[in-house]
Amino acid sequence: VADHPAPVLVLDEPTNHLDVDSIAWLERRLVETPGLALLLVTHDRYFLERTCDHILELDQGGAAYMHANSSYAQFLRRREERIKADAAIAGRAKTLLRTEAEWMRRQPKARESKSKQREARFYSLVEVAAVRREEREVNLGEGRAGRLGGNLVTLEDLACDWQGMPLFKGVSYEFAKRERLGIVGHNGSGKSTMLRVIAGEQAAARGEVKRGETVVVGHYAQMTPSIPADAPLIEWVLGQLELEGAKSLSQDQARINDTEKMLRRFGFRRQQCYAPARGLSGGERRRAYLVSVLLKQPNLLLLDEPTNDLDLDTIAALEDFLDSFEGMVVVTSHDRAFMNGAAERLLVLGGGESKKARVFEGSYMEYVDVVSAEAAARSAAAAEAEATKAQSASALADKDGKQLSKADKQAAYEAQKKVANAPSRIKTISKKLEELEAKQEELAARMEAAGADAGKLAELAPQGEALQALIDDLYAEWESLEELVEAAAAA
Repeated sequence: VADHPAPVLVLDEPTNHLDVDSIAWLERRLVETPGLALLLVTHDRYFLERTCDHILELDQGGAAYMHANSSYAQFLRRREERIKADAAIAGRAKTLLRTEAEWMRRQPKARESKSKQREARFYSLVEVAAVRREEREVNLGEGRAGRLGGNLVTLEDLACDWQGMPLFKGVSYEFAKRERLGIVGHNGSGKSTMLRVIAGEQAAARGEVKRGETVVVGHYAQMTPSIPADAPLIEWVLGQLELEGAKSLSQDQARINDTEKMLRRFGFRRQQCYAPARGLSGGERRRAYLVSVLLKQPNLLLLDEPTNDLDLDTIAALEDFLDSFEGMVVVTSHDRAFMNGAAERLLVLGGGESKKARVFEGSYMEYVDVVSAEAAARSAAAAEAEATKAQSASALADKDGKQLSKADKQAAYEAQKKVANAPSRIKTISKKLEELEAKQEELAARMEAAGADAGKLAELAPQGEALQALIDDLYAEWESLEELVEAAAAA
């Protein structure tokens, strides 16, 4: 978008795996690029609101509806009104059809033209009455959790490293019974690592996690475990519950019924539950994985980017489930709307060079507002300072006619040089980002191939976090250079 603007840009879930700063940067780029036509598929409601003004809806029956000049909230209202109207039309047609069906049954084979017209109306009513919305309904029910005793979860001075470099340290926190904790930080700050440590899947470098005996962990990780193509979906879910697959089909019918019921609550049709998994989409695999986590009846839910590859209806159902969930929830997500509703307080990782974590009391968007205000103030001050230095380079004397010191001349020259070299540096950053993002795709493929191998995933995940941290740093430098050039031009 920055170096090679195109008349049409097609983006498929562009906010997946981006942190909030990167998403904000992308939003600005898309909105500010002149003459750009954007075709976007996203589940990020805030991103959708800020970048699009038309919404194309594709329903389960294959129909398409264009909502022009519509916000997401307006789209939801219009869709609900249309669904109600369609249902009313179909209901009236069914009522009238009963009368016309009785008339058709009584009529002789030879009919007058008027009768033929009524017959044509009968078949038209059959078509209207037969229209049945195929919308997949997702209803997770109440958020019940396993019983919790008096001892919950306590984090005591946790610290984790990667390749000798600290990810975070000094993390101490005591959970409440209905804890709603969000973990935030730049990509590479160790959010996924923190969840694995809390789950007991990875050891901390220092510190301790204390879990009560009644705590049952449900960890919904970023990477979906591999589902064999030939395995019936319900057998795979049962296998995730540590049953014996096919043998359990005769030994534990109650558990099978519960599993099928939960799958159908997540919008799977009955035939899908028993069909081979090869035909499942990425979103359906994520839903099946979430079913396997919730069926364990955890009282501590760890959600790592839970909205990735989920459709908006499933996200809304998950939000409703968490609202009534009786246990503890720890979540990290780039989906700002989801995070804002799911977390009541935040654990902020990556606190500068010290890597000291801190707790923020408030919602996610309150945190974003505070961080944005702080960042804007720092950027404005830095840009102003650099612009002042660059401007002073054009004068060799101060207001009293005295010569500038050698150090002042050098500083002014360096500032002016930085402005002049900014376009070249931006191109270098762009090329480096292409290389790093290619490595990121390669690493993602390796993680996908690792499937459910927790050891391999634990080895690869920190590499992905460190790689993302490098990418974030380059994007931050890019944005800083652009602000510097703009400030110098305005001076």
